[in-house]
Order: sequence, then C-alpha cells, then structure tokens
Amino acid sequence: MKVDGVSPNGVQQHETTTVVLDADYPWSTPTFYLRSDFPRDLPHLQPDPSGTPPRPCLVDADQREYFFQFGLIEAGIFHLIQQLVLWLQHAAEGNLIDSEQGWEPTLRHNLASLLMIDAETCRAMVDRRGGFRVFRSWFYRLGPDDASLTNGASVMLHVGTEIIPLKRGNMNLLGFRRNVNGTSGNTVGCLVWPDKQPDGTPFISDRYMPETVTTLADLRQRADELGCGRGFRDFLDLLEQCFQGYFLEQPIPISVILCARRPCHLIGSSSQIELLPYVVDISLKQNRSSVFAAAENEPASPTMQLDVVNPALITRVTGTSAAGPITLLGCGSVGSKLGMHLARSGVEIHVISDRGVLLPHNLI
Repeated sequence: MKVDGVSPNGVQQHETTTVVLDADYPWSTPTFYLRSDFPRDLPHLQPDPSGTPPRPCLVDADQREYFFQFGLIEAGIFHLIQQLVLWLQHAAEGNLIDSEQGWEPTLRHNLASLLMIDAETCRAMVDRRGGFRVFRSWFYRLGPDDASLTNGASVMLHVGTEIIPLKRGNMNLLGFRRNVNGTSGNTVGCLVWPDKQPDGTPFISDRYMPETVTTLADLRQRADELGCGRGFRDFLDLLEQCFQGYFLEQPIPISVILCARRPCHLIGSSSQIELLPYVVDISLKQNRSSVFAAAENEPASPTMQLDVVNPALITRVTGTSAAGPITLLGCGSVGSKLGMHLARSGVEIHVISDRGVLLPHNLI
C-alpha cells in the first residue's frame, strides 16, 4: 500500500485533515474533518450529508467528555490526534470492524429527529421470506408546516407494537393537534425486512454503506440495496390507496424502518438484524397527485433510534440474569431500595405490599 500510496479502499498514505475550533474552545471539543472525497463506505463515520466533508468517530464515548478529561489543555488535542492516526491506520487496513466483536451499527448520533421503538419485538418479526408490517405510532413535529425534515423541521416518533391494516377508509390512523412549536398526533410506522435470494438463502447485507439518504428516491434505492425494495414499494402503494380522498392541511410524518441482515451479530446484541429508521412527511392536500408533495424529491431524513424500555432490554443492558416475577413485602427504607434496584435490573414486580405510611426516613 505504501508503494502505491493508497490502500485498496481509497485511504491515501498522506491524508489531509481539517481541525475546527469553535469560538468557545476549550469549552468545546475540536471537530475533525477528512477530505471531501474521502471514501464514505467505511464504519465509524458520522452520518453527515454527502455534500459535507466526512467526520470520523474517534472514541467509543462522547468526544466532549473524552476531551475534557485532560483538563482543558493541549493534551486533549494531542490525544485526539493520536486517535485520528489510529483511525486512519485501521481504515486503510480495513480493520474498523472486528468481526469477533460484532457488526458495527451505522452511526446515527446528533441527528435532528428521534425514533423510539421496541427493537427486539421488531427483530423477532423478521423472517427469510421478506415483507413488512405497519404499526400504530405517535409523533411530535417541531417547526413550521412549510419547513422540510432536512431543513428547519424535526420529529420525535414513538412506534408502537400494535399491527394495523392499511386499508381505504381507515382514517383514524392519522390525526394532529396544534402545539406552540409544531404539531403532534397519530401516524403510522412501517417495518420492512429483506426478501430471500432467488436460491432461497437469506439476503445478507455485508457491505457498509454511508448514511446519505436525503430524499424519497434515495430511500427507495437504499431499500433495494438492503433487499427490502419489494416490501417498501408495496407499503407505498397501500399508503396511496389508504388515504385516497382523505385531506389534511398539515404535513404528517411517517417512519420507515429498514432491516439489514448483517453477516454477523451486532455489537452488544445476539441478533444479525440492524434497524435503520427514517422519517418522511406525507401531504394530504386537495388536488394532490401523490401523498408525497415533492414526489421522489420529498425530503427523507435518517433518525436516531432509542429502544423502548422493557424488562428484556434492562436485563441485557445491566448484564443481570433473568429472574422470575416477585412479590415485594415491605417497602420501608430497605424494601423500597430493593424494589428500585430490582426494577432497574429488569425484574418484574407484580405485587408491592406495605400497610405502613411513607415517612421521611424511608427515603434516606
């Protein structure tokens, strides 16, 4: 590679990096940018639009906290540069992902929109045949109605676990109410997973793809790349049919969660299924030709994902062994703390019994 001056994946022997210090430095961490044409099909890159220089993810934590631990002096910069050198070395060698550790999920930090979902329930629905499911969901859209999801508007979505049919006349799926800074209401979310290969084997997405989706057309292409194209197109067709003759003046955000089947399990999970969530507005104004106001150019935005809290998630995160449901007898100064820590460990507490009165010393 040194003889050629470049690695097979496009990392050069000499890489130019731009370091930006904000006006409040050193109270803010430096930002590192690679050259604009740096290869983007690598893990550990922040999900920035393709028109901006790529930013590497240098530490396995919050970079601001990592930088601050060195006491607001030059040592923080030196350590970040050292991390950058290691990052570029691993990138050139193709070792940014350790298959023994697991598949590195696509970075989705610091995105404007947020989606909450029961990830394990969704993963359990994925089979090798391919398909999609539509869930009842709720949204909060922040920003003016005429602002797009990629410029001036953001969304928080909660995707439920209730599967609902998309059929004409089912108008109660959508609704909104006006708030001070935007709108909130009911909507739908769609989970799409890949079809099987022509030979019957599962569709495996073993190539790391940069998160560059900005339009509905981009989202269609990404669905095709992940083997989810048929299910996604079927969902869009049903969406058009379901809300034909239904009118709303305000845009309603819907979520699309594409499932990528990876060649190995995800880091921190036993599953090979990576969930890639997106949000796009539908517009139900009169005299429309589509539920998407800008058709294929309708803005589509990747979203951050949070798992809905449930006992299985808490048990996995805390590393505790699963325990059966318990009954808590006595909720005093000891019992109340036992109950709190058991709950935070994912243990189901079916009954809490104490005939006493809560007194201040119980809280100490």
